[in-house]
Order: sequence, then C-alpha cells, then structure tokens
Amino acid sequence: STQNLYMLMFIAHFVKRELETFFVHKFSRPTMPLSNIFKNSIYYWSFAAFIGYFLCHPLYTPPTHGLEIPAAIAWAVMELGNFAVHYQLSTMRKEDGDTSRNVPKGPLFSLVSCPNYSFEIFGWVFYSLGSNLSMSWVFTAVGLLQMSEWAIKKHKGYIKADPANKKKKALIPFLL
Repeated sequence: STQNLYMLMFIAHFVKRELETFFVHKFSRPTMPLSNIFKNSIYYWSFAAFIGYFLCHPLYTPPTHGLEIPAAIAWAVMELGNFAVHYQLSTMRKEDGDTSRNVPKGPLFSLVSCPNYSFEIFGWVFYSLGSNLSMSWVFTAVGLLQMSEWAIKKHKGYIKADPANKKKKALIPFLL
C-alpha cells in the first residue's frame, strides 16, 4: 500500500542520515556548532512526530493522482544524489575537525553550489507529492527556507574563493 511504502521511505531517510553521521560526515565546529544540534533535533523530531502521526493514522487517505510510485522512484534518486554529494564532501576534509574548505567540483556541483541541499529538498517534494500529507509539505517548505539560508551563505563563500562560481546558483538550478 501507499501508506506502507511511504512509512518505509520515511524510516529509510532517517536511517540513511544516521549512517551518514557515523560513517560519512566529518564535522568541524564552524560548520556544525553545538547549538545546531538542538535546533536540528527539535526540527526533525517535531516534524517526524506530526508526519508519522498522519501517515500512520488508520484514516490516512492516499493520493488519487497515480503519482505515488513515480514519486517514490524520484525520491530514491534524490536520496542517492544526496548521499553521493555527502560522500564527495567528506573526501574533501582530511579528518574530523578539519576546517579547510575547498570549492567542490564535478558534475553534481555544475549547476549549484549546494546540491546536497537541492537533493534533500527535491526528495521531500517528491515524498510530499506521493504521500499526500500537508504536514510533509510544511516540513519541505521549512527545510527549503533553512537550507536556502545555508546555501546562499556557502555560495557567497565559494564565489569569494573562485569568482567563476557566479555562473551557478546556490540551491535551485537557474533560480536560487
């Protein structure tokens, strides 16, 4: 059922995030201050509770537009893209606490400076489309606002390091 599929996708997303935290990410204080842990935890736990409640509710109504499976496939592609970017970024730092920051290169970075955020946002757009949950759309919108702020800040830094980065956008190809 759509409900079961989207419950599994929801769980898979957060399991992926936890595995990346342990095995892929290399954090430094400037990029992940302690205060962000609390903000991120409140954000994710609050929305997870609301989305989970409505998704697991016995009266959950799946969408009737027929896009549940294509949206799930597109979501999976976005999750893989997000992982690929996180992996590439992790190879750019030598160890935990390394604060050096080179401008990322390669096909995933050809249109935007922060494709990890792009994949994350588009993944949640497809999730929201396929699950038909209004709370998921709210989660996506809040995530877009926060990641836009981060992406614009990083993009400005990348432009400072290499003015050629002006040719691409921060987050959404050709737009933002």
